[in-house]
Amino acid sequence: MTNKITNINAGSYTVTVTDANGCTSSMSVIIKSIPKSISDFNSTISTKTVTFTNLSTNANSYLGIWGSNDFNRKSPIHSYIQSGEYNVCLTAYGCDTAKLCKKVVINPGVATKDGADDIGWSFTPNPSKDMIYLDFRSIKERVLSVNLYMLPMEPK
Repeated sequence: MTNKITNINAGSYTVTVTDANGCTSSMSVIIKSIPKSISDFNSTISTKTVTFTNLSTNANSYLGIWGSNDFNRKSPIHSYIQSGEYNVCLTAYGCDTAKLCKKVVINPGVATKDGADDIGWSFTPNPSKDMIYLDFRSIKERVLSVNLYMLPMEPK
């Protein structure tokens, strides 16, 4: 005969077994808490290719949803066809399930003379009251020319 206890909280317990003759035996048991799964990741963007690094803990399998594609790999690389904002989710499965979603922004490439779309750029903050920071990333080393224009703002 086997008795099974489920959904028990962590802690110290005394287990007592009594046989058909009324004889008993007791033993102390410590039930440790099972660490919860934590879903986490970061992303490194190079033009329209994103390398996702899985930082999840206490999990043994994963499901990532990167835009409209699913991957069951720990740290996939995904190339986006179009610039835009994508909702990226990672679900980590261990003894429980944890899900985390983050936004990934793929900036449009800057067209070069040969038509290549291999330069990524961003500026912050947006909107800005006075100063902005430009960040350029290119696959090839090159000289860039940047033209900034101040557009009149319409009152709100």
